[in-house]
Amino acid sequence: MATVDYSKRLERATQQVKERCLAAFDRLNASKALTLRRLTVELAGCRLATSEVRATQVGLEWPEPLSYDSSGRLTASIRGHRVSVAHDGKRRFRAEIDGKQRHPCPRHVVEEELGLQVHEKRSGGNSESVPRAIWRHLVDRFNLFDEGVHYDPHA
Repeated sequence: MATVDYSKRLERATQQVKERCLAAFDRLNASKALTLRRLTVELAGCRLATSEVRATQVGLEWPEPLSYDSSGRLTASIRGHRVSVAHDGKRRFRAEIDGKQRHPCPRHVVEEELGLQVHEKRSGGNSESVPRAIWRHLVDRFNLFDEGVHYDPHA
């Protein structure tokens, strides 16, 4: 009788489950009816020796995407700094870095220490405000389901 390596069997079974779940997810996404608001995956397994069935379920729910004009407060860590930006919905932004209000927020801090680019117009009009550049970065991370970005719509 051959020796069975159960750890390798489990590893291979896990890989097959991942591949099949990703394929199912792709089929859901291809239907264009899926708006990625909520996803539930249920796994059930049957023990060979006893025919006992065990099941588990995991559910994921994603928030609605934010726009750059959304109001509220976004907080996250950027390059080891705790950063928080409040937006009043009227294009006024207030930044806080490592617990200190930064008003005005120095551009060199954002570009050099945080590594974020502040958009600058080449001619006419105003350039992007420095706190808005932080807000834009955090909105993009939030919309890509970065669990390190926290949003408070009432702040």
